[in-house]
Amino acid sequence: MKYVAYSREDETFPEFIDQLKKQGPDVNLVSAQFSDLDDTRCRLVLDCLLGLWSQVAREPSMFGRSMPGVRYLDFSSNRIQSFQTSGLVQILNNNRLLSALEIQANELGKAGTEDIRAFACAMKHCSLRRLNITANRLGDAGLATLIDHLPDTGTSLLALHLSVNTFSTDTGSWNAAHSIARFLSSPKKCRGLKSIHLNGNHFGWEGVRAIAHAIIGSRRACQATANSLVDVPSSILDACPPNTSLTNIDLFSTGIDSLNTASKNVPPCAEWEAYSTVSRENWYQLVMEQLEMNQYQQAVCQRAAARILGPARIIGCKSRWIEPTDGARDHFPFRRLPVELRRHILFHVDSEHCLSHEQLINVLRWASEPSTLGYVREAGAWPPTQSLAVADNVWNLPPWSWTECYECRSPPRNWYSDGLEYDELDGFDPAKMAFLECTGTVEMEHVASRA
Repeated sequence: MKYVAYSREDETFPEFIDQLKKQGPDVNLVSAQFSDLDDTRCRLVLDCLLGLWSQVAREPSMFGRSMPGVRYLDFSSNRIQSFQTSGLVQILNNNRLLSALEIQANELGKAGTEDIRAFACAMKHCSLRRLNITANRLGDAGLATLIDHLPDTGTSLLALHLSVNTFSTDTGSWNAAHSIARFLSSPKKCRGLKSIHLNGNHFGWEGVRAIAHAIIGSRRACQATANSLVDVPSSILDACPPNTSLTNIDLFSTGIDSLNTASKNVPPCAEWEAYSTVSRENWYQLVMEQLEMNQYQQAVCQRAAARILGPARIIGCKSRWIEPTDGARDHFPFRRLPVELRRHILFHVDSEHCLSHEQLINVLRWASEPSTLGYVREAGAWPPTQSLAVADNVWNLPPWSWTECYECRSPPRNWYSDGLEYDELDGFDPAKMAFLECTGTVEMEHVASRA
């Protein structure tokens, strides 16, 4: 991986910009830590990178193994105050290259909540996997604004670092904690997020409890102890499903014991939370148990999706109806079965019944679409469009839609670049991860009947 790093002791700022331009698309990482960058200088660097990104975007190789273009950007420990003035909002717009943005230890938040809102909304149009905004000045209102305005259809983020951003000492940063809880409770908005870091934010006990509730769900919260009420209505137990995407959370030094967040200034809880048995003593264990369950269920879900893909691809994309010859009896007339029965038979390949109906349908649609073959490719037309090939509609389902996929589940990206985030022992397979993310089968969807 080629990188360019700026050091004030070794070169001037204009020399750093010239070096970026000379290296061109060959650079993968740009670092300008402890460089006294303000909004103006940050904008100059990002304007230069925008030119490089637009140059790479015209080349089919941007999605290939060579992975050209800046993928990692580190502007930590500087004086950046505004997302918009610095150009951080602009670089996210339709950026299919940038994977990691490190902007911790700056002064972001000083420009106000509208500036933060613009940055959050821009997350819809990029392929960012890791965002680090630790130790900035978002505050309670700013952190709440950031979370509330993340796109309803979700982002590409796998890791979100938001530690040390709120410092309320009275009732705690309840607004931010409540927004985070709503975010973690939304299967669509939080889809794919594996890790969230919230250390050092003064949420207080009520804030931490709300976040814990969002992770473990109402049923587990109301039945957490042996003394739990036995006559809790099912409508209460199923009011809030557990989070199924997270596998890691940091919630240390959040003012659980020091902040008086039980005061009258705290908004009322949801109705079901009155039945909760989550306490200061058991919340951490309950959260850890849910995260471990998520990791296990994600592996089960991914295996089930891969098992179904094989026969679904053969039947939906490669098979054609051929009239049997006279007297032939060595075949099973699968294509003569009613469509509903065809689906029912194939769905039994998921022997653990862990996929939701929507996930199963997405796998069938993907398997029946010729343009998904070779989706992860070295070169060629990109992003893929609807295939012109004629395929039998074996399942009587709407055809696969790339537009829907890019909008709701996974934007086009370089899947080889994603592999750099994994250890070799993880056995990362770009094509497999593309299939899982595009069909929404990376994680198990909560179904009330399975609870």
